[in-house]
Amino acid sequence: MVANRETPLPNKYSSRLKIDQDGNLVLLNQLETPIRSTDVSTIASNSTVAELLDTGNFVTRDGSDSSAVIWQSFDYPTDTWLPKRWFGRNMITGEIKPLISWKNHEDPALGMFSLQIDSNGNDRGSLLWNRSEV
Repeated sequence: MVANRETPLPNKYSSRLKIDQDGNLVLLNQLETPIRSTDVSTIASNSTVAELLDTGNFVTRDGSDSSAVIWQSFDYPTDTWLPKRWFGRNMITGEIKPLISWKNHEDPALGMFSLQIDSNGNDRGSLLWNRSEV
């Protein structure tokens, strides 16, 4: 799995993750400039903790209530389908969350193949070329 696929950091050894004072998880580049953030506006506590679960799901939780998941990587599918990770349609927004291949063996940018739930609502999977042709 690769996050930030379209604009990867140029030097993977000079970036870092931190939990900001507002409780959001932030990826910083070598100049300490924020590149990505969980940007969850409902965080009410600055006791946020980050955890990589045995399932591969990377989550942020309220430190005072470990059952309260604030943000989770499984809600943002990339190219890998892990056990217990969903892909499909967000039942609230209707947004379809596909799995998308790498551009090529060395470039994790979005590729030509995707696996997603059919957009016609029958909840069957489709393998697509160029995210349009079945």
